[in-house]
Amino acid sequence: MRIARLLATLILAVPVMIFAQKPEPVKPVPLPVDCRTVSTVASSYLERHGVRAVGVSGVQGLTISGATGFKPWTDAAGNRVNDLKVYWTFSDKQSGDELPFLVWRMRLGHYWPEGEIKLSTIEGGCSVAFQLSFGASGANVLGILPVDSQWSIGSNGRMEREYLDGISAELAHH
Repeated sequence: MRIARLLATLILAVPVMIFAQKPEPVKPVPLPVDCRTVSTVASSYLERHGVRAVGVSGVQGLTISGATGFKPWTDAAGNRVNDLKVYWTFSDKQSGDELPFLVWRMRLGHYWPEGEIKLSTIEGGCSVAFQLSFGASGANVLGILPVDSQWSIGSNGRMEREYLDGISAELAHH
């Protein structure tokens, strides 16, 4: 029994170890334009990719609060983002909370983007810091007893870097 459990753990862990994207923190990016322009262009860019980005009153930045629902959520290349792509391409599988023994998660909804873009005025432009995570809803299950729950997994930084590259390119033509 012990050997079978060990083999099952190894079999399930191998794809994660082989195919998982290594997390790389996203460093703030200095842009040679004012923060108001960055906010406007970033909001428009993200909306075209199906991501809801809302300005926060009194704060320089944007809050990412899910997909818009009007357009499909796409990556920077315009490809649809589905649950498998979030998990295997954009998430940091080591992030998230550790579940107690015998508790497992049953995801009942699609992943959605959440996070923020912080804008800071710097000499000659604006510094942009972008951080995402991916929310999910479903149930924490203790044995066979489900309890409603929401959780999120961290980003490995790839989606933020790709979106920032797209926003930077758009700002260059602005």
